[in-house]
Amino acid sequence: MSKKKTHIDDLVEWNDHHYDPGHYTAGNINPFTKADGNPHRVSIWYFFQAGVLALFYFLGVIREIRDKASSSWGGKLLSHTESIIIWSLIWWPLILFSFWLGVRYYQREKRMKAERNKVVHHKKKKKRK
Repeated sequence: MSKKKTHIDDLVEWNDHHYDPGHYTAGNINPFTKADGNPHRVSIWYFFQAGVLALFYFLGVIREIRDKASSSWGGKLLSHTESIIIWSLIWWPLILFSFWLGVRYYQREKRMKAERNKVVHHKKKKKRK
């Protein structure tokens, strides 16, 4: 009977062999960079992260619009418009990247579900014969 590998087993194996030549290039990925095995949870996390980042962005922009005060950035005094542009340049790439990752993991989840259903459907056909 084979025992299912846990995250701790992966860490121990990586710690024992991460200096061996070819260990990393042979498809063994560092356990700290592996994604969770459940793409549904990961996609929900990235969508939630994108929503929180968008909330902080909009709260910051609303504060800038409401205060109509000039901000300083690195000692330089910025106008109201420049401040909003800087907010946009910092936050939108983060928001879009998180959203993109959520979409990618959601697509992965759908693909895995379709493959599981195809295997189950194929097994049912064989049993009917």
